[in-house]
Amino acid sequence: MSKDLNKTLRIATILLAQGVLIFGFFQGHSIWTVAAFIGFLAAFFVLNHFNTKMVKQQKIAQARAILQGRNADRKSGEWVKFEQDGAEYVDANHPYSRDLDLFGEASLFQYLNETNTEYGKEILKVLFLTEKRDEAAVLRRQAAIKEISENSAFCEGLKIKGLMSENISLSPAAMVEFFESEDKLFASATLRFAVRILPFITALLVASNFIVGLNNALLIFSGLAMVLQVMVFATLANKTEAILKEIGKFRGSLDDFGEMAAIIREADFKAELNKTWQEKLPAKWNLKRISLALRARNITLLDLLLNIVALWDIHCVCVLEDLRAKGAKDMRVRLETIGYFEAMASVAVLPQQNPDWVYPEICAELALTAKNLGHPLIEEFDRVANDFDLKGIGIISGSNMSGKTTFLRTVGINLVLAYMGAPVCAAAFKAPAVAIWTCMRPPDNLKQNISTFYAELLRIKNIIDNENPMLFLIDEIFAGTNSEDRVTGAKAVLQNLHKKQNLGLITTHDLEVCKTESFANHHFSEHYVDNEIRFDFKIKPGISTTRNAKFLMKMIGIDIKE
Repeated sequence: MSKDLNKTLRIATILLAQGVLIFGFFQGHSIWTVAAFIGFLAAFFVLNHFNTKMVKQQKIAQARAILQGRNADRKSGEWVKFEQDGAEYVDANHPYSRDLDLFGEASLFQYLNETNTEYGKEILKVLFLTEKRDEAAVLRRQAAIKEISENSAFCEGLKIKGLMSENISLSPAAMVEFFESEDKLFASATLRFAVRILPFITALLVASNFIVGLNNALLIFSGLAMVLQVMVFATLANKTEAILKEIGKFRGSLDDFGEMAAIIREADFKAELNKTWQEKLPAKWNLKRISLALRARNITLLDLLLNIVALWDIHCVCVLEDLRAKGAKDMRVRLETIGYFEAMASVAVLPQQNPDWVYPEICAELALTAKNLGHPLIEEFDRVANDFDLKGIGIISGSNMSGKTTFLRTVGINLVLAYMGAPVCAAAFKAPAVAIWTCMRPPDNLKQNISTFYAELLRIKNIIDNENPMLFLIDEIFAGTNSEDRVTGAKAVLQNLHKKQNLGLITTHDLEVCKTESFANHHFSEHYVDNEIRFDFKIKPGISTTRNAKFLMKMIGIDIKE
């Protein structure tokens, strides 16, 4: 049955039910008119049930189409248009988050993110920036990601439910704060009971007037009870409204959170990390009743009537407090658990989209080894892979646009993926568990009178002062100063970093820097075909012997006198 036909039939059944009532009013009701009315009304509810199912199926189909479209965009490179890029997570003071294309435009976060809740985004960010880099922690994350990536039905179900929800991406801070607080609407349990039972007493008094006939005493008591209810409602209205307004934003999503929790609970996880998080969810979500109550209070005019007649908002807050006492106090943990599985299902995109990528090995030796190492954010048809071994500190030279900076980011972003527990863009990858420090985009600050060069100095000082084992990546070291100071400064930095037996790479155009003893040299080069410059983006041993700045200037029309 089509949606339009269902709508037509629903309208028809309601009109027919009304017509039967009108006919019976003028012609006199009989068993047939009553039966017809009940029949048409039942038909309406049946049709409405099927309409609800059709709408849900349509939403599921739309969400599935969105997921399939996003996966296709990842293959074609159109993923750079995804709306959420995590730019708010860029931190200039963080050891590496600014330089490795983790957040912001055309970033790893933009490529991977399939989370729909705020906690999901936060936990995905934490995975990118994790400091738990020991082998055991990495292996636990690897096992968790492998297990989730192999369960495509789980990933799809969780993502579809998140996409179908209208308000699930809102900040749940106020809701979590309520459930974690100890504040109560009524300090006294007796007063709480009296206020909650008051509407029932009032209703009984009003009904008594109809049952036993009008009675002055009953009328007075009924009136006093109604006045008392209105006074109680008016006194607590601001407090109850403040609570229910924030939680009411999630009135539909409370059920969606519950359905996402059900998807997680029903999954058969074996990986230690997944089981640990799964066990944090309660057997039942227990918020459906309050979700229905919150929907009712948001119907225009019905809200005021419900509060006058039944103190509805007060009952809602009391129900929420009851739920808090029965376990909903751990709402933050519940939402964090949903966020964890959202984040892991996002990371699972990598092995699902790239089955040929490998899970890295974490080794004790201070050395990095990679085979066919490529940048994960460059499309496969454009990506150039390199074999690379690094022990100690390496210097990379090469002409402009030859691939030096991209290679630094390739090493860095794959190392981030390795520590996350994700597969890396390589055929083999082995690295130690070390800190990552970068200096590639030092920001200037006009308000603090800090130039780009001075910002680079401060950053490199932080790298030198770091006492933990690390892999550092420094791009175009001291490019903002004259050549003599640049060479002197670069050599001093290299010697300081060499003392601590770190792993690291720097890029430079200065051949004098490359001649510094104790450091391995690598380079990128170019060649010319029919007066056109060509790059192969392959890293090679030794010092660069080519330059292309003058050629590039001439190529864009700048006249240079030899």
